[in-house]
Amino acid sequence: MKRDIDNLSRDKERFLSAVYYHYDYRLIIASSLALAGYINHVAVQQVLHDRIEAIYSVVQHGNFNIYEEPGKFSVHPKEWTNQQLKWELYLDGNIKLPFVHDIFAFSSIYKHSRQELRRKIDAI
Repeated sequence: MKRDIDNLSRDKERFLSAVYYHYDYRLIIASSLALAGYINHVAVQQVLHDRIEAIYSVVQHGNFNIYEEPGKFSVHPKEWTNQQLKWELYLDGNIKLPFVHDIFAFSSIYKHSRQELRRKIDAI
């Protein structure tokens, strides 16, 4: 994993494309569709399930020390120095912290979900 972090921290284009792929192309569209009532669509359910599992994997450990040491990596703009998330939280581009879009989407599927999924949403 250390080697993956080192490689990704040097490849700004790959990093940004991975993050924006998950955020723009998956999360925002799936959340919007869920809010519009398309909660039974397989693709929407898959994206939301993936988001719940990714975020819950962090929440269940209870370690909310989410920032890197200042200056440790240089892939981000200098003004982000003290606010860079730990690489482990988004190494694959899928940020494992909830966005407002997640909260909206989770609220739209909550009452239609099985109890195990509701428990994870409640923890998040």
